[in-house]
Amino acid sequence: MNTLDASISAALRGATAVVFDPAPYHGDPETDLAMLELFGGPLPEAFFRGYGPGPPERARRLPLYHLYHALNHLNLFGAGYSSMVRRCLEALRRSAP
Repeated sequence: MNTLDASISAALRGATAVVFDPAPYHGDPETDLAMLELFGGPLPEAFFRGYGPGPPERARRLPLYHLYHALNHLNLFGAGYSSMVRRCLEALRRSAP
């Protein structure tokens, strides 16, 4: 049994609801939101209200955060992500002042 299986098993025995994130991240929350939007489709407005107010310039930075995740996936998983990278680059170009 690996560590994650053991942790889940221990949590379930105590009947405690637990969410395990296999890739924890501590940093700019805009990065997490961009990843959700890039891969998860449109999120309901209630989600953003629950997440809290974002900075007013968030929309301007969003294409850059999308590009970051697209490049990371291209690097890790290969050419299947190249069209996503191109779309992100085009969105970033359009958002430039």
